[in-house]
Amino acid sequence: MTMSASGNIVLGIGRKVLVVEYSTATTRVPKTFESHATKITALAVSNDSTLIASASSKGVHIHDLLIPAKHTSLHLSKSAPRSIGTLMFHLHVRTRLLLGSGCDVLVYDVAKPSAPMKTISIGQDVMGIACSPFSKSLVAVASTGSVNLVNLNKEKGVNF
Repeated sequence: MTMSASGNIVLGIGRKVLVVEYSTATTRVPKTFESHATKITALAVSNDSTLIASASSKGVHIHDLLIPAKHTSLHLSKSAPRSIGTLMFHLHVRTRLLLGSGCDVLVYDVAKPSAPMKTISIGQDVMGIACSPFSKSLVAVASTGSVNLVNLNKEKGVNF
């Protein structure tokens, strides 16, 4: 579950993504996306509430809420199957998506989903990712046993 900046709740239930609009008087589900073959494990919404990313064991899908019929799948490496444990849209770049995949952070531009822009190895399983509200390049990556500060421009992390 996650919440959009516009106040909608986004739920991953089984293989479906539901966008729930609510108010004190009513609750409705105006959008439902069914694109995954397996259970959804992670969700993210862009800061402008126009993109939803959902991950399952079979891949990552991007839904554009401005063009409901538009659906994009990220191309993940088949040579090293990994599950996506966490994902988030970058705070400063609408189409930049950060994925925690095993011991790596994969940085994608969802407008060009053929391959990650970069892969940053953390050395331990990635559990969470957070972007700095003040820097376009600084990212905190939580892993089993440590927190790493990563400069996306330098592809290096400082372990704490």
